[in-house]
Amino acid sequence: MEKILLNGFILVIPPLVWNIIFYGKLIQKEFNDDENVPKILLYSEHLFRICVFGSPLLFSMCTQCDNISQSFLIYKAGIVIYFLSWIPLLYFPNVRWSNSFIGIMAPYFTPIIWLIGIAYIINWDWYFLISGIFIIIHIIHGMISFNYINTGKYN
Repeated sequence: MEKILLNGFILVIPPLVWNIIFYGKLIQKEFNDDENVPKILLYSEHLFRICVFGSPLLFSMCTQCDNISQSFLIYKAGIVIYFLSWIPLLYFPNVRWSNSFIGIMAPYFTPIIWLIGIAYIINWDWYFLISGIFIIIHIIHGMISFNYINTGKYN
């Protein structure tokens, strides 16, 4: 039982469940319609998303690591910030923040915080790289959505 509770995958469950529950509730249609997003970008994002969410399954949490307390602090703060970044988009979609570049992009770039925490907790350096590539692709996807929201066309 301890092996299961210390598996790195436990760390991706909260954001995974959050996304499953709330992604479809975003009323901005651009977040739910990828028809005009380049397919290579979508495929790359999906591939790296699978790696980011799946690879922690192969690792245990490093409970003996020197920086484990700080790592969990980074992870927890990142999760809270990430969840909070969604609240205005979900419940206050017409306020200025929810239609600003930062407001729309926050759910795209804030995951890097909890992903850094996971990389430290599972003590796997490659996870930094995989997560970084995923976030870059994810942000580009968000920027395309943002441009569409503001201009009505993808650039």
